[in-house]
Amino acid sequence: MRSGLNRLSEKLLFAFFLVLPLSKALVSIIWVALLALGLLNFKSVSLNTRHPRILLFLPMFYYAWHLMGLFWTENYSFGWFDILVKLPLGILPIVLLLHQDKIIDLKYNLLKSLYLGLSISLIICFLKAIYGFINTGDISEFFYTHFSTFMHPSYFAWELDVALIFLFTDTRITDKYKWFNSTLILFFSFGVILLNSKAGIAGWLMVCTLSSIRHAYLKQTYKPLIIGGITCIVFLAGYKFGIPSSANRMGQFKHAIINSNAAVSEMESTSTRIQVWSTTWNLIQKQPLLGTGTGDVKDELIKSYRASGFNFAADHQFNAHNQFLQSWLALGIIGLILLASLFIIPVISFWRNKELLMIIFLIVTFFNLLVESMLEKQDGVVFFALFYSLFLLIPFEEKKHLNSVA
Repeated sequence: MRSGLNRLSEKLLFAFFLVLPLSKALVSIIWVALLALGLLNFKSVSLNTRHPRILLFLPMFYYAWHLMGLFWTENYSFGWFDILVKLPLGILPIVLLLHQDKIIDLKYNLLKSLYLGLSISLIICFLKAIYGFINTGDISEFFYTHFSTFMHPSYFAWELDVALIFLFTDTRITDKYKWFNSTLILFFSFGVILLNSKAGIAGWLMVCTLSSIRHAYLKQTYKPLIIGGITCIVFLAGYKFGIPSSANRMGQFKHAIINSNAAVSEMESTSTRIQVWSTTWNLIQKQPLLGTGTGDVKDELIKSYRASGFNFAADHQFNAHNQFLQSWLALGIIGLILLASLFIIPVISFWRNKELLMIIFLIVTFFNLLVESMLEKQDGVVFFALFYSLFLLIPFEEKKHLNSVA
């Protein structure tokens, strides 16, 4: 009976990582099934963590405070919807803990399953873009929201950036398979360029730079820094000369900074974010301690957009486009502290253990959360809860591999 449950659990784990970039519905079904199987097989589970166990509970505390926020909210419909969206923050750490032993044994194969899912997603996006270009002749079919089929481009680029953390730092690759690793790096990097997300581009540069610094530290040589610098220059050149000026969002970013009062013409423009952040900050100042409550945050933002004549944001029902401001506005200062603790406390713990991959993941994620409210959608919640818990429970930086690098 247990052997059958274990085999089913393994298949579901592979399926979970595979469909992560492809299907929200399947992701939800699979993690619920994994939770059920883990509870059925509970007697054989070893409840061990490699870092202080409090770290595993931090996402649960953050989620629990959203539940508390229902006590001072009026829009219970949106409040409970938000609770449902964020449910993986409270449950996925438990799911991974229940399957910890299997994940440790299968960790690199599970990452391969993620690489396969990301590759399938990129190929589908590319084929769709070709079809769209043939029919419309519009080159923008290959970029940004036109290109990204399964989720918002910023989320997709973030997932590719996180996958690249592992690909850039994998010391187990033999000479026989280095070509495969290099091909994936090139393919995913090309995908980040096509997704044309400013946060995704910046995230790629962070991953490359921080991975090079880590490698230089372990090898005690400057050579990885030189290689990393050249790689970043080539990537930026590919972005600058490979993206048509009409689709180059970095140019739009520069224009928005120089002309901060320019009219807003597109949903994801930098000028829109600046106005949204200003509106959110003004609302926070009115209710800094408890916030609006879990369910009222969207209503308060839309009301404020209308009052200030920012109808474009109101019509599109924009959130704060900054997870820290979003959490502070909705849940007050305690919500902000709980969210910040998800980054500060793990960084301290992992720095002490000289485990740098989690720190790179947290830095890249922190930056993304500064420009997107990524924990307001299922794509972001599941991905963050998954990899936050994985790094806590699974040793990705074994001493023997680190020694082989050094």
